[in-house]
Amino acid sequence: MRKAWVILVALLAAVALAAGVGIAVAADVDEVAGEPFTPVEASEADMESLGTTKVFFAHQSVGDDVLRGIGLIHEQEGLPAPEVTEATSVAGPGITHMHVGTNGDPLGKIEEFDSVVRAGVGDQADVVVFKLCYVDLWASSDLDEVFTAYRETLRSLQEAYPETTFIATTEPVTTRRGWKGWVKKAIGRDDGLANENNIARERYNQMIRAEFSEPGELWDVAAMQSTTPSGERVAASEDGQTFYSLYDGYARDPGHLNEAGSIVAAHSFLATVAAANRS
Repeated sequence: MRKAWVILVALLAAVALAAGVGIAVAADVDEVAGEPFTPVEASEADMESLGTTKVFFAHQSVGDDVLRGIGLIHEQEGLPAPEVTEATSVAGPGITHMHVGTNGDPLGKIEEFDSVVRAGVGDQADVVVFKLCYVDLWASSDLDEVFTAYRETLRSLQEAYPETTFIATTEPVTTRRGWKGWVKKAIGRDDGLANENNIARERYNQMIRAEFSEPGELWDVAAMQSTTPSGERVAASEDGQTFYSLYDGYARDPGHLNEAGSIVAAHSFLATVAAANRS
């Protein structure tokens, strides 16, 4: 009985501490409009182009959400579902994809991606898309090191395979921390949703957007995730740094997409791929 009371008191203290921390953090964060962004919608022609385009997509779990969304929008439009194959070589039109590397090891992912492309994909695919995951970048990450490796790899591959179009992506973001997250943090079970992590991702994404600025070079995942259906950005500013978060209406958990988010992401993926293939 005494043990139960100790646990209860500890939990109540944690909740109180969490509430206090939440208030303190909220006081340091200013809600801002953010940079305007309009997610693109894939046309019927964009969707049908997968029937003649060989796409290779290297990703992890958020990419699975996008692939699910591609199937959903084809179903909504009454169009045949594209071929989706998990493999490390591209045999025909449609989307060939792979779960690249290990989450939390962006440099390892970049190295594996480079090896797979040079082992055959570079000569086989029309379009190649390479996306890191939100768990690959944190406030403690060496952003310059990851960006340099990502940039140099894509630029080197584009030079080696000029007939193939390589599309860079921004780093996905997560939702803002809720009260449950503050409780977990207070009792030593941090959920990783501190503002500082999305701030770091935005700093990385700014470098990506500046580097891959030509039409058809970039799929801006983070901008799409943080734009509501009404066109508003889920943006805030802390210590003068504007950062973006995953819109709650697109989230099935803090880092992954629900059906609505998957559909929006799939539209932007297909439109970007089709535009890149036309350029």
